Parts: sequence; C-alpha cells; structure tokens
Amino acid sequence: MRLRPSEIIPQSICVRHGLSIGATCAPFVLALMYLLAPVAWPIAQLLNRVLGAESAHSAHVQEGGAQAVLQFHRTGEEPLRDDEISILNGVLELNTKKVMDIMTPIGDAVTLSSDTILDHLTIDFMLSSGYSRFPIHEPGKPFAYVGLLLVKKLLVYDPAKTLPVSAFALSILPEATPTINCFQALDYFQTGRAHLLLISRTPGVAGGAMGVITLEDIIEEIISEEIVDETDWYEDNTSKKRAKRMTTAAVMQGIVERGRAGETPRDRTPSRCPRPPR
Repeated sequence: MRLRPSEIIPQSICVRHGLSIGATCAPFVLALMYLLAPVAWPIAQLLNRVLGAESAHSAHVQEGGAQAVLQFHRTGEEPLRDDEISILNGVLELNTKKVMDIMTPIGDAVTLSSDTILDHLTIDFMLSSGYSRFPIHEPGKPFAYVGLLLVKKLLVYDPAKTLPVSAFALSILPEATPTINCFQALDYFQTGRAHLLLISRTPGVAGGAMGVITLEDIIEEIISEEIVDETDWYEDNTSKKRAKRMTTAAVMQGIVERGRAGETPRDRTPSRCPRPPR
C-alpha cells in the first residue's frame, strides 16, 4: 500500500514534467532539510545505534519496490515490453542470486586431464562438444584444477604430433567461493581476465571444485532466458531438456511479431510526408 502514495502516484503525476517540477521544489526541500536537521539527525543516529545500520533486508525491500514499479509500467500510453521488464528484473536480481544456484556442476562440465593426449580422436571430441574453453585438472585428481585450455590455441596444432595437454600454455582458471553473487561474478568477467570461473569450496586449495560458471550464464540470468547455440544439446544443464531447433524463417517471424506487439499506436502511425512538387 505504501507504494501508491510514495512512488506510483507521484510518478504518474510527474512523469512528463518531472525535471521542471523537481527543479521548482528543490529550494523548498533544501530549506526543509536544514530546518529539520537539528531534530532529524540525532533521531537518525539514535535509531542506527538501537536498530543497527541498514541491512540486506531493507535493500531487498527496495528491490521489491522497484520490481513493483516495473509491473506498473506494463500498461499506459508508453508501456514497457514484457522482455524489457524481464531484463530489468533480471538485473535487479543479480545482487541477491548466488553463483551456486546457476553454476554447472563439476560432474556435468567437460574437463580434461593434463596428461590427456591431443590426438585426432580427442580433438574431434573437443570440437563436437561445442565449447571453447576446457578446465584442466591434475592426472587422477578430477577436483584439482591447474588451468584453462583455449581451443583457439589448437588452430595450428597438428594432432599427428600426439602432444599432451601439459605441452601447451594454459590460461588462468580463477576460483571463487559459492557464496558470491552474480553481480560480483559479472564484475570479474568484465576485467577481461577470464570468461569462466571455477566455483570451489576452498579457492586456492586443490580438491574443492564444485562447478563452473561462464559469462553466458550471467547473461542468461539478465535476460531471464536460456541461450541455445548451434552446438547445445540441452536447453540447460539442470533439467536436461533437449534443445528444440527452429527454422531460421520461424525464428525471424517470431522476432518480427514480438517487435510489432511492442509498438505503441503512435509508433504504428505512418508519418505524413509532403507531396513532391509536380
């Protein structure tokens, strides 16, 4: 109920002239802040000592309020599309969603041992898997990882040489605890050091591997949809639901229809152009 008088109603009134209304009211609000500061500041400090500082629960309440406002914008003169609302909600949930909830379990991940011989059979297996990065573990220790093998490093490699994985320079395989949130994982991916993160109970100590998470996993959480590429067998690694392939024409038709459904009447009104002179 508090959203109506505090957020929804003011936004509805000020949606078109919010900047001018805010600029007009700024001196009045500033005067009230200075006028009430001798009373408000001691009360705020007292409440912080008694109740504690702002907690994660209050942040969660604010997030819920923002999501409620997004639902309000489903209707109106310029409503948001369903996929736009899903993306905004996905971004808001990144801070509270743990990587352990969306990671691929280590048992389902495609990994290689450092003593694996890269012959024709192994190279064919790697290419058919559709992955571009392979976590590498120590021989006989499937939970002790030493690095990451990038497929692009094998572009000029001749499988007839039958070299082991250990003969190639491995990229770093960063490790993180399962308690970090998706926003923290996204921040790390944005540094450009790696696009795959090993989730471990004991980061930096061998034997604690739980699963892996990629940049694609984070993007899927943002858009609230699974990304299925040409080589994926399943829509996701949790349900093991087989990926359905649609024709290109059907996919493009669906995209066009969704775009038309998101247009407002104003967008569909053809513009009037002056007639060319005769």
